[in-house]
Amino acid sequence: MYKRAGRVLFGSLALILASAGLLSAQAKLPGGVTSRLGKIEAYLKSTEARIQNGSTNRNDLDMAIELMKEIKKSYPETASHPDVQAAEKRIAEVEAALAAALSGKAQAKAASAASAAASEQALVDWARRLAEYKPDGRPGSKGLFGVPTEDIDQLLAQKPNYEKAKVVYAEFLASGLDKDAHPELRQAEYDIKVGILNYERSRDRIPEEAAAKVDEALAWMNARQAEGKAIALEPGVKKRVDILVEQSGLLFPGSSRTRALIAKKAELDKRLEEMDKTILEKRVMSPDVYKGKDGEALRDLARSAALKEAPGASVLKANITQAEWQTESVVEWTDTTKTAVQHRVTDSIYAQVALKLKSDVFLYTVYIGKDSIGGKARPIAAHVMYKDRLLEANIR
Repeated sequence: MYKRAGRVLFGSLALILASAGLLSAQAKLPGGVTSRLGKIEAYLKSTEARIQNGSTNRNDLDMAIELMKEIKKSYPETASHPDVQAAEKRIAEVEAALAAALSGKAQAKAASAASAAASEQALVDWARRLAEYKPDGRPGSKGLFGVPTEDIDQLLAQKPNYEKAKVVYAEFLASGLDKDAHPELRQAEYDIKVGILNYERSRDRIPEEAAAKVDEALAWMNARQAEGKAIALEPGVKKRVDILVEQSGLLFPGSSRTRALIAKKAELDKRLEEMDKTILEKRVMSPDVYKGKDGEALRDLARSAALKEAPGASVLKANITQAEWQTESVVEWTDTTKTAVQHRVTDSIYAQVALKLKSDVFLYTVYIGKDSIGGKARPIAAHVMYKDRLLEANIR
């Protein structure tokens, strides 16, 4: 009985000693393992720091994984040690963090690419909008306005496209986009800008020439008067001045530039009248010949336009001097692709208004016009073309 009890006690003691030995082995790792575990931790911290700085380089993580493989291969008995297992867990966590960073970076890259594509498309879209107004001499083209010309009819006909081009170009400038960000946009921006400048230079030459012709005529008359010679102006010169002033009024209706020209022409006319009294005596107001139901409304427009140029004057008479509206009807392409057309109708009629300002009487010639594009009517407008001195007895 005592022998059996001794064997049980000896077995229990052996088990206790074995467990103690195992705990001792787990508590103390070989130097090759502890050294590698230290390096693993250093590599993992380096990888985490890289991730924080936006890098997804995995070289250090791979070094840590390789060191763990060496531990398992050379020291298999330490695989269950808490420190080794903790290191394995750390490797898995850092690897997961790196994978998440890589995924986020890929998404950001994809989003950036999509944004870049959208930005480029916006640039291309703007290039195409601007390119519609590239100077183009083909009839019906939107860009016809940008072809230099001295043809007043073309300048007037192309004024709507010029105005549209200015609006589109202003919208582009307001967008803040860089014209140099895309080659197509850079070219289109240059083309529309040149077209606008071409139109403005062609248009500006009309009042510039008108002013120059009036100044030349007045200077010539002054020189002739100083020499004591006759100062009659050649009829062709006077006719050219009249035409240029009228055209300026059509291009710059109601502007300070047109008012200045009208005043200069009036000065020239006065000088001519002083030289030849028959000019004033022969000038008569054209009769009222319009029978339309809107006649009185048109006369009111003409009166308002004339009084705007002569505040404080009184209206003596207002006549519509044409029996009917003059109509220009044009079917034109809406853009350079020539895929659609629009119908533009311009109606115009002239009036004369006799005003009295103090003791002087003046005859104002007034243009009244209205446009309709695609059946949509624009507001009717009136402005003074020019003014002449008039004898009150010649009012009709």
